[in-house]
Amino acid sequence: MVNNSERISPFALLELKYYCYQYPEKVKQGKSTDIALIEQTVMEAGPEIYVFLLRAVTSEKSYLNLKMMQNIPCGKNYFYDRRTLFYYLLAKKKGIV
Repeated sequence: MVNNSERISPFALLELKYYCYQYPEKVKQGKSTDIALIEQTVMEAGPEIYVFLLRAVTSEKSYLNLKMMQNIPCGKNYFYDRRTLFYYLLAKKKGIV
């Protein structure tokens, strides 16, 4: 869990979200460094929900959407904690925090 002193700014969070939303384009273009960075960070943040977390951060899917479409195997609070951790870890790797 990320504590309040480690939270990233709203604008930095938007930058990270849009970076991740480009994931399908990065795959098509073969940008392996960016792909690996996103995938490795998802694995660090939530290995047991890797597929769901990767889909959430790369396509703007909510917990409810994933629960209805794919029966995600965890609770909402756990999922959002893992997503928050993902963005924090990505921000650290990209030198934002």
